[in-house]
Amino acid sequence: MNQHADSRKKKFLAIRKVAKITGAFCFLSHTMLMTQPQMEALSV
Repeated sequence: MNQHADSRKKKFLAIRKVAKITGAFCFLSHTMLMTQPQMEALSV
């Protein structure tokens, strides 16, 4: 594999990792929004 393709693969894996973390964070914040009173969640 040439170096250009290798760096592209690394970038792709990094993006996937970030997407996974972002997805988990969104899921957590959404769950907290559902359980907490709406006004309290908005003021945070």
